[in-house]
Amino acid sequence: MPKTKVKITTKSNNITDTYEIKALLKDNKLMYYEPNKTKVIFDYENNILTRNNKEISMEYKFDLENKTIGYIEVKKLGKSLNLNIKTKQFLSDNKNIDLVFFVEEEEICYKLEVLEWVLLKT
Repeated sequence: MPKTKVKITTKSNNITDTYEIKALLKDNKLMYYEPNKTKVIFDYENNILTRNNKEISMEYKFDLENKTIGYIEVKKLGKSLNLNIKTKQFLSDNKNIDLVFFVEEEEICYKLEVLEWVLLKT
């Protein structure tokens, strides 16, 4: 199972957040924990971004050709909401991702850069 160090950059509502973190690649899915303990999985095969923590669970599917439906669940309320997702830019090269998309009317930028790979013994 390959382990990697990645640099994550997100931008929304004119707020940019950047951090470097360790991640694991398994079954063509990259998994890492954000500094706030949110578990993030990017599924390269299906172009799906999933985020999950104590408060929320969300899943966004990206497709340059078509609008998609994502969802967010607020766990405390036991309610979920479907969201319109429009992918404006999706670049992927050697597991790096440069993504610009709209959730409803809000533009979000998500960039994942692989900094180094290490092979873990299983």
